Amino acid sequence: SNLVAVFYLTPLIPALPLAIYDVHSGDYGLMTQLTGIKLLLLDLLSRGMEFSVVCTDDLIGRTPKDLLNIMAALPRQFRSEADPEAMIEYGIFGMCENWPVEEADPSVKKPLVSDIPTLVLEGEFDPVTPPEYGQLVAGYLSNSYFFEFPGVGHDVNAASECAQRITAGFLDDPTTAPDDACIAEMPGVVFDLPREPAPPALEPVTMEQRGFSGLVPGGWTETSPVVYTRDLTALDPTTFVQDAAPVTGDEVLRGLS
Repeated sequence: SNLVAVFYLTPLIPALPLAIYDVHSGDYGLMTQLTGIKLLLLDLLSRGMEFSVVCTDDLIGRTPKDLLNIMAALPRQFRSEADPEAMIEYGIFGMCENWPVEEADPSVKKPLVSDIPTLVLEGEFDPVTPPEYGQLVAGYLSNSYFFEFPGVGHDVNAASECAQRITAGFLDDPTTAPDDACIAEMPGVVFDLPREPAPPALEPVTMEQRGFSGLVPGGWTETSPVVYTRDLTALDPTTFVQDAAPVTGDEVLRGLS
């Protein structure tokens, strides 16, 4: 489940193969970082809303026995180590027995058929609503526009400027297919590789607004004025900051301690 959660955050996807490689080699550092980020995501979700939707809609026509049968049919390496009966008691089925919502009418599972202009955006690596789902939905919407974005996970508009431009074009004129040329220009995912960092070559730079000149690491990403990140991997925390302020060196060190 740690790996699945990463697909919700597109910038972290490049780190997945490296994390698996490291674990195989006995190094759990990167996987621990990814797990920590998953824990941070818990605070970004509205659990009440999630439970209400799942218990009202997702379990229609499904039973605990169905889950047990599915798990039994999976190859051993894909099964959870948890006790199946405990998963039912403390998982979604047990929770929905105590959540104060009623199951929706099965008719809500019927496909929506409409001729209203609709934009369907999908990320290549979306783990919960994959592109196949989007294509299925678009098939029932006669005036829909379907676009898939390479290298992107679940939250397409947050992760892709191209998706944002296509969305803006659709909102400007929903009756015309938006320009999707930017999709062909997207590089897709570039996976992180195991490698040792090389000493950076310093390059001169002039900070005109700050009123000084200095040296910065060449090839690093300028994320904002005077701030550069190494980006050796998707989770590389190494940052270079160069600024000017009316303080002494000792005062700066005290401020960082």
